[in-house]
Amino acid sequence: MYVEYWIPAQVRHPYPIVLVHGGGGQGLDWMGTPDGRPGWSTYLLQEGYKVYVVDRPGHGRSPFHPDLDGPFPAQFPTTLEGMSGQFTPPNASRPAVGPYRPLHNQWPGTGEIGSPDLDQMVASQGGTYVTNAVTGGTVAAAAGGRGGRGGAAQGPAPGGRGGPGGAQAAFAAPLPVDGGVSTGAETAHMVWRQRGAMLLDKIGPAIIMTHSAGGPFGWLVAEIRPSLVKAIIVIEGAGGPFAGQNVWGLSTIPAAYEPPVSDPSEIKTKTITPAEAGVQPYRLQEEPARKLKNLQGIPMVMVTAEASFASPGSPGAVAYLRQAGCRAEELRLVDHGIHGNGHMMMVEKNNREVLQPILEWIDKNVPASGAR
Repeated sequence: MYVEYWIPAQVRHPYPIVLVHGGGGQGLDWMGTPDGRPGWSTYLLQEGYKVYVVDRPGHGRSPFHPDLDGPFPAQFPTTLEGMSGQFTPPNASRPAVGPYRPLHNQWPGTGEIGSPDLDQMVASQGGTYVTNAVTGGTVAAAAGGRGGRGGAAQGPAPGGRGGPGGAQAAFAAPLPVDGGVSTGAETAHMVWRQRGAMLLDKIGPAIIMTHSAGGPFGWLVAEIRPSLVKAIIVIEGAGGPFAGQNVWGLSTIPAAYEPPVSDPSEIKTKTITPAEAGVQPYRLQEEPARKLKNLQGIPMVMVTAEASFASPGSPGAVAYLRQAGCRAEELRLVDHGIHGNGHMMMVEKNNREVLQPILEWIDKNVPASGAR
């Protein structure tokens, strides 16, 4: 797993922030905007944070390799047509659906095919596919998004490819592969857990900030390095509790519950139909609910924009985590007077404004995180 890092001349916070991109993206999502302005990595450095930007295995500079990740599909999923009107404001070819998408006015350009802003955005995406050994198709974002086995090359400290570090042997062993084809979301999640643990073994305790299909990365790593994960910030993370392949809750691979669970079928769930308009039904455990014993005490926040396909919020994930004994809350930008953002809020016109309530949440919830 490729990791690039920066250390500010004056470090003012004890814990670095690890930035983990979404499904079809790369670490570039955090490093700049389509119209050439600074990204969140720069703003975090200006605030005195050490910053580590990840290219998840199979993405960007952790390149996809068919011998490890399976064969390339016929067409890469992150196209101009696929992103226009989905990550950019609705348009004639992809009209708005629902009450929130028409509010999207913070994109830095038109977002139309042929516009320089969309060209730049799409150019910064890609580098991976996850293939499914059974179907041969791409794995849905709800199952953890794209990201293959990756991490085959091991070497120097962050800034290059992540080495073995002190990861537990059970998680550092080679993963099974069926005929050279990735086994899909479970394999991706196991690799993220392994490589994330290796990174924290090298750099020490950190705050993990994730986006979209990279959302599970934080709690996957916290499962095996709970003392090293000081907070988890999820920017519109993909996949609800017990949705799709997330049979263990918010992941496809085992989580440590108390009382223990040997098979996910032991976790009995029920459907919750929320009263809030636009919020889809979600699943919670039946009571008495098991606790996620390795995630206790780690502050977590789910951030949602006003005008995204993920709007208005993610109460299901927060309710699941709270029911399991975790410290979790929602942060809706609209509640902080921040309007018009879509799913790629970190690259939009007001990206620094969007970051501010997140910084304030860190100062409030992470011990010793205030400026020094």
